[in-house]
Amino acid sequence: MRYLIGFDIDGTLINDDSELSTETINYVKQLTAEGHIVSLITGRPFRTTKEIYEKLELKTPLGNYSGSSIHNPNDDEFKTIEFKMSPKIVFDLMDKYGD
Repeated sequence: MRYLIGFDIDGTLINDDSELSTETINYVKQLTAEGHIVSLITGRPFRTTKEIYEKLELKTPLGNYSGSSIHNPNDDEFKTIEFKMSPKIVFDLMDKYGD
């Protein structure tokens, strides 16, 4: 059975020194070799995700900005999906629940 596995980066894949360990790289590569679909889902922008994505040798779509931007840097045919929220909704939420 194959699984879709989504990893966060900070506090999950990288250590406290912001490093990706060889053990983690090998584990993610093993999951991919076993046929699982491994993806990154992170609050980071792609410019700070790219190096990690490449070290893990992923070819799958990934989600940046907490999944609000989904794209695949290895597939020109993949249409980027972006979810946008109206600034009015954000400000209304801040007014209602902010301190």
